[in-house]
Amino acid sequence: MRQILIIIAGLLVSASLVRAESASIPTLVLHPGDATRATIEINPDFGSYVIATLTPRKQAELNRFTKANLGKNARLVVGEKVIVESVIREEVTGPVLQFPAESPESALDTVRILFVKQKK
Repeated sequence: MRQILIIIAGLLVSASLVRAESASIPTLVLHPGDATRATIEINPDFGSYVIATLTPRKQAELNRFTKANLGKNARLVVGEKVIVESVIREEVTGPVLQFPAESPESALDTVRILFVKQKK
């Protein structure tokens, strides 16, 4: 019984450390209205991508975000959907931001999130 409690305690500590690490990752979130245009690029050799043109306000935020987090692991989220997590290697000035999609369908879902207003 004691061994089971120790294992459970270890799992709880591990899970809380993962959440704490995840929460500390700098995150840029795109919401509906943050893009003025988006296209989907599908390449059989390289996969699917969303190419979004950001609003001037979001473009400025993107520039500040990438400048402040150079060399750090960061996350891009669209709505509540995690799109990519990787190291920021250079300052991105925009206004165009290109990011990967798991599939053409996933790319379309991402574009919908950017342009479809949520019902209240």
